[in-house]
Amino acid sequence: STYSPILKYLFSLIVILGWFSPVLNGLIRHLHLLRGEAYGIAQTTLYTLFGFAFILFCLIMVRDFGWFLLHRLTMLFGKPSSFLNPMNGHLLNICNAATFMVAVALSGYALYEGIKTPEIREIRLYSPKIEQPATIAYVSDIHANQATSLKRLKRLQAQLTGIRPDVVLLGGDIVDDRPLNMIPQISALKNFSSRYGTYM
Repeated sequence: STYSPILKYLFSLIVILGWFSPVLNGLIRHLHLLRGEAYGIAQTTLYTLFGFAFILFCLIMVRDFGWFLLHRLTMLFGKPSSFLNPMNGHLLNICNAATFMVAVALSGYALYEGIKTPEIREIRLYSPKIEQPATIAYVSDIHANQATSLKRLKRLQAQLTGIRPDVVLLGGDIVDDRPLNMIPQISALKNFSSRYGTYM
């Protein structure tokens, strides 16, 4: 491509940082370099970078495979196109920029989905074996840790209170940290109210 060397180095640095983000996050957590909100911002940033690097890698693999296949097909039918040639620098620049922007957009969407208050979906089950109606709230994939906002957990708690469940079931991926590091978050999780209690 014909991008400037500075832009290439910057892009390479972002991708390398993205791939090593989980390691950096582990070091920050293990060495207690950051706490509370600062750690939350760092963790969110690092995992967003990791997601970006992974999405970018997948997009490039699919794009290059499709591009190579299309170019080979045009050669097979005797009509090779110089425009579709993978060595076409101008088209490569356009494709690289487009792939980068799509990866940024998908990463942004993934970040939004990860930090927003979860939606409540209602599923009704009918069976002759059910003797009386019951409301069961199943909660999963909270991924709570020391950086999880207490406001977010309280919003989730308010949502659950609104449907007045008989039982709250906490499924997989509820906690992503050591309990001693997230006592306030665990207290908030304990406050999920239901008629017969909360179970994991």
